[in-house]
Amino acid sequence: MIKKLIISILVLCAINSCQNDREIEITKNEAIAIFHPIRLSALQDSSSSFANYDVEYQDTLGIAYLKAFSNRLELMIDLNCNKPNTSSALHMHYGTPNKPEQHWNPETAESYCGKLSLGEVWGRKYAGDIGNIHFDESGDGTFFLQTDLWSLNSGEKNDILRKVLVVHYLYEDFALHCDDNPHNHSHQNPKIGSGIIELIE
Repeated sequence: MIKKLIISILVLCAINSCQNDREIEITKNEAIAIFHPIRLSALQDSSSSFANYDVEYQDTLGIAYLKAFSNRLELMIDLNCNKPNTSSALHMHYGTPNKPEQHWNPETAESYCGKLSLGEVWGRKYAGDIGNIHFDESGDGTFFLQTDLWSLNSGEKNDILRKVLVVHYLYEDFALHCDDNPHNHSHQNPKIGSGIIELIE
């Protein structure tokens, strides 16, 4: 699987280099995050929907590759979480990979539901609400995103360097998080994997 992930990154790099010769890349503009399992033993019980779920035998679940340009940041994620034919939510958190904390948001109390990302409405409660990754029949999933809401190694509030990428067990409807109805705001979604964003030196 790691070989496949490395090939995917190289392909993405090649595509990016050919997209636009006038595009300006910033210094130290590439980063990766290696996803490892989050130990679930403390979270599991016989009544939970994920009581029999286990990825702890896997050392690595996948990888995220990020590249920053002067006008946007691109994210590609390749994962296999032993969840064929399902989807899982992706978030960015504060904290560490072993102990992710609250959801990352540059302006802590500000909603990003109506903010624009590359001219389109973000439609998610937080800047760190990434989306859902779908896994095929083999359990492999790929996710791609471009946004100008984030930066990398900039020192600004929206800098995602050293933030923690988290994959959750369940799919999430991010539009519901923007609904004013508090009954639509469920956070019972176990974290199953995480990785910290670090520069490629």
